[in-house]
Amino acid sequence: MSTVKLYVKWQDYAHVMKDIEESGVRYYPIRRYALGGTAGYRFELDEHPIVSFLILKYDLNTLNSEQPHVY
Repeated sequence: MSTVKLYVKWQDYAHVMKDIEESGVRYYPIRRYALGGTAGYRFELDEHPIVSFLILKYDLNTLNSEQPHVY
């Protein structure tokens, strides 16, 4: 199954994590990440309908493999 990487701002972390746990989607280790000088986290999730919901609800950015891992 393919995965999606999302950038989550630190202030949205608790809300996003709660939604992920309630959905039952499989996720991988969460890593600290900086995007454009803003601290946050990189979430990697299996493809699941919750991904679209999270992107829209929290205005999340998707990450590609070419972007550098800062932390």
